Amino acid sequence: KVHTDMQALYKSKCIITAKPFLVITSRGDDVLKSPETLDRADWIGPARSEIELNDNGHDVFFSGDKSDTDMDIDIVTVWMKDKGFND
Repeated sequence: KVHTDMQALYKSKCIITAKPFLVITSRGDDVLKSPETLDRADWIGPARSEIELNDNGHDVFFSGDKSDTDMDIDIVTVWMKDKGFND
């Protein structure tokens, strides 16, 4: 129902937010399909930044690989600083 409502808003040229938001997805996710996640991010608003990881699993912040988790945290930190969230 929520996705149906979000899609209807998008089709009617309405946005959910104009605020910046970050979408992180992974081609290696076995739950959510990366192309679908990126397409549906359009439904939220135009001020998005999209990061598509190659091999991460579903939960990028609780990866079994510490280096993947550290990289993801670094990506978000840099994005937040770029958008002024560190002020």
